[in-house]
Amino acid sequence: MSFLHRSLLVLFFFVSFIFYSCKEENALQPLSENVKIIVFSDPHLYDPSLGTTGEAFEKYLASDRKLIAESDAILQAMISKIEEEKPDLVLVPGDLTKDGEKINHEKLANYFGRLKRAGIKVLVVPGNHDINNPQSYRYSGAQTIKIPTVTPEEFKQIYRDCGYGNALEFAPNSLTYLAEPINGLWIFGIDVTIHDNNVESSVTAGRLKNSDLIWMKKKLAEAKSKGKIVLAFAHHAFMEHFSNQATFFSDYVIADWFQVSQQLADAGLKVVFTGHFHSHDITKYTTTKGNTLYDISTGSTVTFPCPYRVVELSSDGKMNIKSYKIEKINCNLGTHATLTSYSKANLESGLKLLIPYMLMNQFNLPQDKAITYGKEVGPILIPAILAHFSGDEQIPQGISEKLKLLKQSQDLVVKTLVGIVEAFLTDLPPADNDVIIDLNNGNIAREYILKINHFTLD
Repeated sequence: MSFLHRSLLVLFFFVSFIFYSCKEENALQPLSENVKIIVFSDPHLYDPSLGTTGEAFEKYLASDRKLIAESDAILQAMISKIEEEKPDLVLVPGDLTKDGEKINHEKLANYFGRLKRAGIKVLVVPGNHDINNPQSYRYSGAQTIKIPTVTPEEFKQIYRDCGYGNALEFAPNSLTYLAEPINGLWIFGIDVTIHDNNVESSVTAGRLKNSDLIWMKKKLAEAKSKGKIVLAFAHHAFMEHFSNQATFFSDYVIADWFQVSQQLADAGLKVVFTGHFHSHDITKYTTTKGNTLYDISTGSTVTFPCPYRVVELSSDGKMNIKSYKIEKINCNLGTHATLTSYSKANLESGLKLLIPYMLMNQFNLPQDKAITYGKEVGPILIPAILAHFSGDEQIPQGISEKLKLLKQSQDLVVKTLVGIVEAFLTDLPPADNDVIIDLNNGNIAREYILKINHFTLD
């Protein structure tokens, strides 16, 4: 073989090697098999030993109608459901505890340890209730007694087996992390809480730090080059789930959500699982470049209708999402046969008390006027909230005529509240409970609402 031929042969193998290496670096790496994920949110776990009776606890419940006293029984039912389903992974988008009590964090971590021993991986992020919470209490009669909360470092240590101890990488000076719980699947656990500013109470609002955004965009580019499937989860919504949510309920959507969602969508993120508002809803935003980001909000296990999601991620990148409810718990539900009925009655009665309080704060109204407006608009606002929390909103029976009459009012407060009711009842696409998303292109592969009444208002 001549020198020229040998040189050409070496060059051929060298070029082939470079091409092959580049191809391997950028080729898609589909999952080797289907992955099952369960998402449940806002469990607000509260150990009953901290007190569930007495004047102080009743006073707390009057201002917050979550099923706190029942939260441990509900969580046990959720853990049992997970063990039955045997998913590969569980995602919990924050508000893990009632108010950041260390004892409740440790108890929840023990439940997750049970799942770990069953071969089920769990990832968590903090919610606004979970870290540096000055309202971490136990209740005894008329007394409210301060107990230890957790710092960010303690949070990471307690949940070291739930993302924080085996993360691929952390964003700089942040609790935001990147994990690869399944080969080929990257998941961002995003901390959008503002726990450093907690003084007299926990800060409800949320934001994505700019340093976290820059880091995420860098990692998304890396994920694309390596062919990874990418999901994210965080506590606060990354976009509005109904018209003007960021105006009237700004604490439940991250600051600058429009710009942040646009940048993440254009960087390649297609799905973020969220919680916080306790509504079971899916919405999407498509950028001018044609990139779509889905915000999949999962309702709270301690608020009607106590839902959770089962997500089947196929090896070809299709994500099949189905919704279910926790129906039975080991707890006295009185005359109610199911947790759905019990939680609905609890939320309805609670909203009757909370709506006037909301009006006093939102419109700076005196108490007597707030109560009057609550009585006038409550009969349509409460069913609208229940419909939104259930997902796949439908106008409940009996409120159409009342809504029509109130729309004729010239009173600014009434007009505003009617607008909120209509926003709650307007279901933004896609479907909320059951849907299939193609992660390859961000399109809906199949969109439907099951007709077996998983979520009804009756």
